[in-house]
Amino acid sequence: MELKDQIRQAIAEKIQGTDTFLVDVKTSYTKIAVFVDHPNGLKLEDCAEISRFLESKPELLTIFETHELEVSSPGMDEPLKVLKQYEKRIGQEVSVLMKDGIRQNGTLKSATENEIVIVETKRFKGAGKNTFQTFDHVISFNDVKETKVVFNFSKILH
Repeated sequence: MELKDQIRQAIAEKIQGTDTFLVDVKTSYTKIAVFVDHPNGLKLEDCAEISRFLESKPELLTIFETHELEVSSPGMDEPLKVLKQYEKRIGQEVSVLMKDGIRQNGTLKSATENEIVIVETKRFKGAGKNTFQTFDHVISFNDVKETKVVFNFSKILH
């Protein structure tokens, strides 16, 4: 079994029955990075607990003699990779880069196994006043190259 698969299997065992979910496992020559998340956010203690669990697995002991283990939640600038991340971000602004190079921006309205729906609001200038119209964009996951959450810090500061 490949190393990533062994780690995924061990994590699945650890988080079974919880709302914590695996986002990704990245390996290099000297490091194993495990990214997990939770609908309400991840606590440092959760990461430490998963790390201790992985390091206690007999079948993984030798790999941690040569590799550094890092368990964390994905960073704010990381693209969304699994459905549960999309579900967690419903109602937030996202930027979706399509495989054809077109970018769609809007509010994430829904996410299923096959597609996401984002709502784009467009402003139209009219006779002395602005009007706004919303458009739903249904996007198949097969067409998505990358989705990132758009953080607007000016909204936070005001």
